[in-house]
Amino acid sequence: MIAIDLGTTNIKVAAYNNSLQLLFMESENVAYLRNGDRVEFDAEQYFETVSSAIKRCCAKSYGAADTTHQIVLTGQAESLIMIDTEGKPLRNGISWLDMRSKEECEELMAVFDEETCFQITGQPAIIPTWPITKMLWIRKHEPHIFSQVAKYVMLKDYIQFRLTGKLYGEYSIYNFTYYFDIRKKQYWEDMLAYCGVSVEQLPQLVEPCTNIGAITRSVADDLGLHPETTVNVGTLDHFAGMIGTGNIREGIISESTGTVLSIATMVHSPIIGRLRIPCHYGPFKDTYVLLPVCEAEELAWNGLRKTFWGIIRTVKSMWSCRRKPYRTSLFFFHILRESMRRIIMQMQTVYFMGLK
Repeated sequence: MIAIDLGTTNIKVAAYNNSLQLLFMESENVAYLRNGDRVEFDAEQYFETVSSAIKRCCAKSYGAADTTHQIVLTGQAESLIMIDTEGKPLRNGISWLDMRSKEECEELMAVFDEETCFQITGQPAIIPTWPITKMLWIRKHEPHIFSQVAKYVMLKDYIQFRLTGKLYGEYSIYNFTYYFDIRKKQYWEDMLAYCGVSVEQLPQLVEPCTNIGAITRSVADDLGLHPETTVNVGTLDHFAGMIGTGNIREGIISESTGTVLSIATMVHSPIIGRLRIPCHYGPFKDTYVLLPVCEAEELAWNGLRKTFWGIIRTVKSMWSCRRKPYRTSLFFFHILRESMRRIIMQMQTVYFMGLK
């Protein structure tokens, strides 16, 4: 089995044998184009990076293409790609980290009742992370692109499409679009209509962990895989982490740490109430997950940045004194350890706030 994590910071590809023992793992950094609040990526380059990692991983684990494999996907949710009638991206993909659509959030908040939105989507607030806000931004600021869009897809949909030639979306990813009804398991057409998007411009939705078929012959030849290799759509990265820790029934809480920190607990019906905890359709059929999150990247970076300059000032002071030798490596470790302890405490404070 080949498992692929379509991460925000890194793309990870792991090869396992039939006993699910790890044979080899490859990791590649994700490249972004950043300009103020805007964070974009080249979708075709992202796929080429995935392909390259698959080739290297398989070459170091399986050898010749004489074994039928299954590819299972997981990863980030909200990153948006717009493709034309031939399946080619019309522009750079827009990362979930992109915050350009603040004004569009305000517009949607003025039109749609917040409590109604919460009951339908399971999300307690309209924020620039959600793809629907970027679709509205594209409509207003890039009408030449908006008029050409054949399909709006999430990143995982696009990778599945490039591997198989088949376009599907799965429920656990579409939780994070703000145009998915988590109770009815279908698109929220009122929200889409307001933003000028039709259901025909979106992928067919399937349950998480659905097998969607074999890779194309050209992909098999390029990656050196058996042509009967199949692709499973998998589930959201946080939900995959839940399964890996054994959090597969009610009464268990697990934690996932990546670009986003989250805690998760499974429930068998939507719980949408006064605590305003995000509620999502789960990784198994007709299950739901309470998933409060904290976007850790900026918090950790700010903490480390302060730590770095603190270390520089300390080292400069030590160098200017030079009265006696210092065990600088141990001193550095102590400073870094204490700083990381403070960062983790800060994260935990934010992290559990949603459960108060």
